[in-house]
Parts: sequence; C-alpha cells; structure tokens
Amino acid sequence: MKKKRLLMLIGLIMILTACSEEKSTMNVEDAKKEVVSNVPESIDKITVTGYDPAIFTEDEEHPQKRNVLFKKEQEIELFLNAIKDSTVPSGEVTSEAENFKIILSDQDGNSDTILLWLYPDKNLGRIQKENYDNQVRILRKDDVQILVELLKEKSKTI
Repeated sequence: MKKKRLLMLIGLIMILTACSEEKSTMNVEDAKKEVVSNVPESIDKITVTGYDPAIFTEDEEHPQKRNVLFKKEQEIELFLNAIKDSTVPSGEVTSEAENFKIILSDQDGNSDTILLWLYPDKNLGRIQKENYDNQVRILRKDDVQILVELLKEKSKTI
C-alpha cells in the first residue's frame, strides 16, 4: 500500500513539474536595466540637444536649443559608461520635461534617443529611453560631473 502511494506521489510531482511554467532567469532589476542601458557597441557619434543656462553660456534673453556633437571615441565611451552604470531609483521621481536629448547614432544610420535630465547644481542626473514610460534610471554622481564638464567644454567650441 505504501509503495502504491509513493508511486502515485512521484507521478503527481512529475506531472506538476512537466506542466508548470518555465520561469525566466532574468529578474525585474535586470530587465529594467536592459531597457535603458542596453545600447549598441557600434555607436560612432552622439548628439546632445538641449538648452540649460547652467551648462551653456548663452544670451539669456534669446535661449536656443544647442546641438553638441561628440565623435571622439573617449567622449563616446564616457557617455556609454554613464548610461550603463545608471541604476533604478529606489523611490519616485518627478515628471518634469527633460532638459537634454541624447541621440546615439551608428555607422549604418540607425539611432536611438535617450532623454536626459541634468542638474549640475544638485549633482543629479537621470535618463530614460524615449517612448518608454517608467524606465527612469539615475546617473552616478561622478558621471553627472563628467557629462556636465564634457558638455561645457564642447559647447565652448561651437
């Protein structure tokens, strides 16, 4: 009798195991990180568009959007590292409009747009892929300073 019950129990476990859903090994944190930080490695130029008087010194009466182009490999690497090292915020974030757009372009003419919020006076920054709601990521403080300095330096040459 015990053997019969044991065989039935083993059979039931096998049936339940065979019918169960296959679970993905990627957790929610990895999935969120992949959406924004999964950028192609073949980026050959980055265009940053926006206007922020804290970064661009311009005529305050006639503010204009600026386009800053980055083509040097080291500059591109700094942007890509900042994107890849960003983290998911632990709380809520505000919903104001971005002050910059980052356009990542490759040699084939493909591009991807990432929205960028930079607050140099607070040493804060965040990114979000365009057209992806609720996928905001926070930039590291070191990366915020690096990006601000890059934008300031490059905008002087325009």
